[in-house]
This record gives sequence, C-alpha cells and structure tokens, in this order.
Amino acid sequence: MSEQRPSDPSLLERLAALWRRAAPSNADFAGCVAPARDFLGAVFQRSPRPEVRARRRRREASQLPFDLYLALAARSQPLHRRGPIDPFSCFERRGVSATHDVEFLTRLDPGDRLAERYRPFGVVRLYRGGNPLPRLADATGFWATLREDLGLERVPDARDFLRAQPEDVPRGASPAYRYRLARSGSARVFARIGRRRVFTGEVLDALRTHLSPAQAVSWLEEAFAEPLRPGEIRHRYYLAADGRLLLVRHHWRKGKRLYRAETSAEAQRLCASSGPFRRLRAPLRRAA
Repeated sequence: MSEQRPSDPSLLERLAALWRRAAPSNADFAGCVAPARDFLGAVFQRSPRPEVRARRRRREASQLPFDLYLALAARSQPLHRRGPIDPFSCFERRGVSATHDVEFLTRLDPGDRLAERYRPFGVVRLYRGGNPLPRLADATGFWATLREDLGLERVPDARDFLRAQPEDVPRGASPAYRYRLARSGSARVFARIGRRRVFTGEVLDALRTHLSPAQAVSWLEEAFAEPLRPGEIRHRYYLAADGRLLLVRHHWRKGKRLYRAETSAEAQRLCASSGPFRRLRAPLRRAA
C-alpha cells in the first residue's frame, strides 16, 4: 500500500471537515487553511528531488576497495583505509621538504595485506605547479540550489566541525594528523527561515551532495587558515567520492595549491620504477 503524504488533498479535506465541526459556524475557515498547510509542510518535509536522491545513493555507495598508501623513503604511510569513502576527511603530513617534487601512491588489496604486497597506484607531480583552490563564492550553481532547497545564503564554517586525531608515526618523524567532521552538532538549528528551522545536518548534507570534489576541499580548507611558520610545508590528502585523490600543498610563503593524483598506466609505471616503491617490494624479492 502506498504511503499517503500529509500534502495529499484528500487528507487535507478530512482535516478540514474535522476543523469545521470543531470551529464555530461563523469562523473564517478559508483563512485558516493556508496556515494549516504551512504547518503540515513544515512538519512533514517533502522528499528530495529524484536527482538529489540519486546523488545521495551514489555518495552512500562510494567504497574504496583497497588501502591507499603514500610511499615514503623509509616507510609506507596509510592515507585512506579500505571501506566507505568520506570526502569530508583528510590526512595531514607535516614537515614536508621544500625540494620534494613527486608523491608516489601505492595500494594494498585485501588479498595482499598479509604479505604486504603493495601495488603501484599513481603519482602526484608537484613540480607541475598545481592549481589555486576554487573560490566557494564562485560556485553559483551550489548557491542557487542552497537558496532553492533551504532558503540559505551562507554555510557553516568548517572550523566549527573539523576535529584532529594525531596519527602514530615513527620516532623522529614529523607529526601527522587525521581530520574528520565531528558527529555532534548536526541536530543544532543553523538558521530560521520563516517558520522553518534549518538544522546544521541539513546544510552539511547539502555541502556533501552539491559541491564538486574541489569545492568540498576548498570549504574544508577554511579550517586551515592560520599562517604557517617560516620554512614550513604541509600536505593534506583528500579522497573524493569517486576515488580520486586530491592533495593540497600548503606552503608557508606561497600559500595553497591543489593537485590531483594521476593514475594512468604511465603514472603507475613511474611509481613502480621509483626508489620508495622498490624499497617496499624488496622484502618480497628476498623472500622469493
């Protein structure tokens, strides 16, 4: 049996009949219908449009089928673990060398985990310069959708939600952190539009659904606005819902640049021939 929505005219007619019987005979019933309809519409929200539901299903179904690593000179650093992809999280590596110009990425499939049989995934060529972060203010399509769906002209500050968790690193290595959005706070009222209350969770869901991967990174990067000390460089690694890796290089003097990982066959060959990857595979060759 299909569910009858509160906006169904037949249901409103039944409510109207009950109201007529309860109200005085000379009541201006017509003037009460609109407030009643507004009240029911606020309580029982309309379901999202089909294209919005489709995007949400794709986002919820996004899975990383392997562990993604960064191959360093003496070790392998986990960036993102196998499982659901969270585009609103990132891994931050500090103390990056100013002469470092290529990042080598590897993958570890479930069947290779016991033997630690890493496979080449791709590279990030820092020497190519990258791109500036997109300005969220220029995302006209996003703002139009936000006004239409929620009646909003602004979004929360990412600094209010992003939380840091220190990562275990070898002794003597530079600190590393993993950042995620805090679960708490989604039930707070972010804005009141007329009679409607817009909750923070609704706005965060709109950000997840309607921003492009680069725009989502740009919003999250607002949480890293403090200037770095002279000589400091940090790398932050984001994973888009489609599995693409995005890297923000934060330079103390030059600011931020956005890079995209290359995962073509040529990029994988470059990774496989690199010194860090060969060192990862050396124990396997000796065991063979």
